[in-house]
Amino acid sequence: PSIAAGSSQLYLLAVSIKKSGAAIDSVSGGGLDWIERPTPEACSGRDQIKVAIYSAFGSPGAAFTPAVTFSEKVEGAAAVLVRCSGAQKTFDDSQKANTTGQPGKCSGGTDNSKPTIKATVAVAGSYVFVATGTRLQTITTKDADYTERGVAVGGSSGGTARVYAHDRNNAPAGQDTIGHTISSDVDWAMVALVVRSATTGGATISAPV
Repeated sequence: PSIAAGSSQLYLLAVSIKKSGAAIDSVSGGGLDWIERPTPEACSGRDQIKVAIYSAFGSPGAAFTPAVTFSEKVEGAAAVLVRCSGAQKTFDDSQKANTTGQPGKCSGGTDNSKPTIKATVAVAGSYVFVATGTRLQTITTKDADYTERGVAVGGSSGGTARVYAHDRNNAPAGQDTIGHTISSDVDWAMVALVVRSATTGGATISAPV
């Protein structure tokens, strides 16, 4: 994905890969410092996929496309990029979950169709960004409080990686439970990130390009 430049912008990249044992090593682009939140990335409960959110804050001089590096060759990879104006560099919470629960283990999971994660919003008006990896399956019903910002697919058949990006702007303080329904039982994984807004009424979000 490519996205426009801007001044004092927060960039968020949702990434998923399909390859047991592989890892998402790093992200680069725009002359920015990209940080994984949380670290390490989320694995699915049978370790079929990894899901990560990388963030970067700054003022790139031109539109750019991030480059993602993996620990080894993967069967499929997918990413969605979002740009936020009016967000701080303060991250109040970052969580990961899979079919074993939260924060999730990389083995022992039983496939299901209800990806769910909980995140704590410390300050009202914050921005919550969620990445969900669903492999071959699709989200049929998203969380009612969340907006889908994009979905990307890479690979084919059993090697498919699919990642969704959803967000909630101007979220109320407290614990937020994010839950979707997907088309069939699968080895899913999720990551959630809570970012403070710098302006009243929440951040301004630019959809992926």
